[in-house]
Amino acid sequence: EAHAGGEECAAWVASELPRRLAARLADCSDSAAIKAAVREAYEACDAALIAEAEARGWGGGCGVGLLLVDTCPTPPRAYLASLGAGRAFACCKQDGQAARAVPLGRPHSAADAKEKGRLAKAGATASGGLVCGLPVSRSLGDGAAKRAAPGVLLPTPDVSSFDISAAQRFVLLGSSGAWKGGAAAGETAVQKLSAELARMDARRNEIAAMLSDDSRLALLAAGRVNALQRERDERACEGAVLADLSRSLAGGKQLADPPFALLLVRTLPPDDRAAVALHAASTA
Repeated sequence: EAHAGGEECAAWVASELPRRLAARLADCSDSAAIKAAVREAYEACDAALIAEAEARGWGGGCGVGLLLVDTCPTPPRAYLASLGAGRAFACCKQDGQAARAVPLGRPHSAADAKEKGRLAKAGATASGGLVCGLPVSRSLGDGAAKRAAPGVLLPTPDVSSFDISAAQRFVLLGSSGAWKGGAAAGETAVQKLSAELARMDARRNEIAAMLSDDSRLALLAAGRVNALQRERDERACEGAVLADLSRSLAGGKQLADPPFALLLVRTLPPDDRAAVALHAASTA
């Protein structure tokens, strides 16, 4: 999530951070080492970004949310790194029970109690909710602000982890603009997504059954078959469900360029609980 004109910085990080993280994860196996590698990758990326931004004349910086899934252990384990003002929520749902949203990480701003305490220890004060003139207290980039107030704006993310079981249905990550209602907005979004994904799965399975049954296909006109295929590819899919959620978060408006980004990762498809499969959809 770019801020203060940091769009170029955000694009650079999106390309560079995964590569730098992969190099650090090569020899990691236990949870503590993986979390340390994630933090080190963010910090190294920050130093490289500041140098790159100075050389290219870029301004600003960005926050970054990252979901990493380790499929080697049993059960598999997910790691969520958060830096900046974005939020992430895991959907936990036991069979026969309502879905609930579990916050992962926390937004880094002067409004957060832990960050407020950290800033006080660093001798910094927030003015109008801004830290060094920025809406976040941790970021990648923002070289000028970091040089002016060393130790205030940090590039170190919070890293949490959890075992993936049948109860963990998906993780929803979003930039700050999606969560104007705070954690309550996350709870609403997770419950809505849970219900819509269940309906989508049922319809997608219905379409698959129709398209794989030669006897039923023989009774359908070519136009109807094409319509079912389009529905499967364009509406009965995670991307369409996420687009509907994006419109809901934008107040029901169809925006060509919404003021936030969302990422949905389904950690376990409902028809296969024996192994992890990832289904990702994004609005940006």
